[in-house]
Amino acid sequence: MHRILVLTAGGLLAVGAALLPTAYYQNIPTARYVTASTQPGTESVSCSGQILAFDRAETYITSPVVTGDVLVEVGDQVAAGQVLCTVDLPATGLLMTSPELTSDFLKSYLENPETSSLESLLSASSLGEQSVQLAAAPEYASAINGTVTAVNLQSDSLYNSSQAAIVVEDLSELRAELYVPQAGVAGIEPGDKVLIQGAGITGEISGEVVSINPSAMQSLQNGALQVLVPVQVRLTSDSKGARPGYAVTAQILSRSSTDGLFIPYQAVCQDEENQEYVWLLSNTGAAVRQPVTTGEETAEMTQILSGITAEDIVLIGENLQSGQPVRLEGYYEG
Repeated sequence: MHRILVLTAGGLLAVGAALLPTAYYQNIPTARYVTASTQPGTESVSCSGQILAFDRAETYITSPVVTGDVLVEVGDQVAAGQVLCTVDLPATGLLMTSPELTSDFLKSYLENPETSSLESLLSASSLGEQSVQLAAAPEYASAINGTVTAVNLQSDSLYNSSQAAIVVEDLSELRAELYVPQAGVAGIEPGDKVLIQGAGITGEISGEVVSINPSAMQSLQNGALQVLVPVQVRLTSDSKGARPGYAVTAQILSRSSTDGLFIPYQAVCQDEENQEYVWLLSNTGAAVRQPVTTGEETAEMTQILSGITAEDIVLIGENLQSGQPVRLEGYYEG
């Protein structure tokens, strides 16, 4: 009996010794690994601007006229060549040749054009049959297909204004015009990514730089002179509620001349003191905590400004501890 017990105990020790490496191995934390990739670095340029329609046509009437019919109102869809308004040329002629008559005779003509003929009004003004040369056209038409967004005149009334009489805008596609301080425009190129925000806009609009104005403009703000360069931007996402005329702020992500190291953002950790760090694999196969300084972030990657090199093996896993061995499960694919 004693011999049997000894053999049994020996057998248990042998089994335990065989199982010990397996249990120890199973308790080692696992991680995937990745190495930093080199990508072109970027610099962010802050600026402001406005949302604009894809195209805009403003109808100006450069001389005083008496309007005939205004044929559109705000919100109407019009086609290129469609008549927007007409001019009453006889009444306008009277206005041009004898302005002192406008208070009485012109009012009478507008109220009763059938009974108050131009000839009688001209005769009353001692102008007789004198011919009248008018700068105004008999009618004004839209230059583009679009939506009427402003009407600043009325039918059968005197119009004498420097503002656009009627505005038509093509709202099929929006764009943005940004005003970049001269110190930040040097690194901006067509194709650079733009992120746009503003009041009344749901979320963030993405865009792309189309062109940079060859000349700058000067603006006086709070008593200080600012030199700004207009930059045209094509929207590459949904407008998210933006309308022409909205004021916006933007970040232009210009490509810098230096390259940067990027790793998946899941590899970057942060402790209670807000120190950012990553886990590296040491030569002995253990995890090592390494503080890093981060830069810009993209949708999937974080730029590392200092702390690691392109040769370091970065670990992505849970429950990692400094100095503890790590089992590698494979390359991190994101």
